[in-house]
Amino acid sequence: MSQEIITLTDKYRTLKDRVSIGSNNLRPRGEVSIFERHNGKLRSLTDKPNMIVFSGREWLLRRAFGSAWDQNNSDIYDKVIKWFGVGNGGGEAGNPLQAGATAGSDTGLVSPVRLRDDLVITDPGYALYASNYLGDYGYYKTFSSVIIREDRGNPYAVDGVTYYPPLIAEIRIELSSDDANGDSYEDLNEACLFVADPDVTDPGGESSSGGAIGNIDVTKITKDGDYAIYYLDTYDLATDVGTVNVGDYLWVTGATNIGNNITEANERMIVDIYTGEGPAVRQAYVVVENSSAVDETCGASVTGYLVSKTITPYICFSRCSFSSIRKVVDREICFLWRIYF
Repeated sequence: MSQEIITLTDKYRTLKDRVSIGSNNLRPRGEVSIFERHNGKLRSLTDKPNMIVFSGREWLLRRAFGSAWDQNNSDIYDKVIKWFGVGNGGGEAGNPLQAGATAGSDTGLVSPVRLRDDLVITDPGYALYASNYLGDYGYYKTFSSVIIREDRGNPYAVDGVTYYPPLIAEIRIELSSDDANGDSYEDLNEACLFVADPDVTDPGGESSSGGAIGNIDVTKITKDGDYAIYYLDTYDLATDVGTVNVGDYLWVTGATNIGNNITEANERMIVDIYTGEGPAVRQAYVVVENSSAVDETCGASVTGYLVSKTITPYICFSRCSFSSIRKVVDREICFLWRIYF
């Protein structure tokens, strides 16, 4: 019986975004149009490109498939675009007044600016802000609104009637007179959209670090190319240690061959796992990258420590940089950030 394989490739070429400050309707794709509002008047400042970064694209991919991909991670794909932040690290090195470039590998703001630190939990508006990774309150702000607009640049006809696909998300974020003033002012030149858990009021205020799952004896280690299989002294890993998933981490002590040991500071991510089949049927194991490993039958002194993955409270979706804008108490700024799907 013959078999024919057909390969289809769908490239996501059109996914772009844009941010503007003010109410101007200019819509250059992949550009940042920035305006200042002072005493009720608008003045155009600059136009700069922005970029959906790699971490944002990875989140889109994982969200697209959800649980259909058995190696997916709900801690990533269950998040949504929800938070906004600004910073003063978007300038060129040695020339902070000139906007620097955004790279696809950027993972957030270079130098985040605190928006508010004066509110307490009982104040109106407190829930609009969130803490950073260190739990410092007021570094992120929620959106004022999200509107879906038609993409007038891509019309199509059905039965002679022209339609425009609703594929542009317009996000509005407002920095009030109380936001991002520092001691007297802040020079802003970068901004980011962030993905986070929609059900958590303050993602950065929650614990974001991984924790120990448990430890267990290692009975055998087998080298497999650049990887190593660590066989564990259990036929039911979930019962004897706890739930372990791909993406969690392993570190190991006590092996005779030093290449089989993994330090806690250099723990290795688990890329495959077998939890066992119950009483004395098949032994559990985990697979990690360890090119230094050698085959070893282990004594009782070899211990594997299993650690849950670190939970990232915010994932950078998109970043832009622009010429510095001085934010003072009598200046309000409105960002209109358009994402073209």
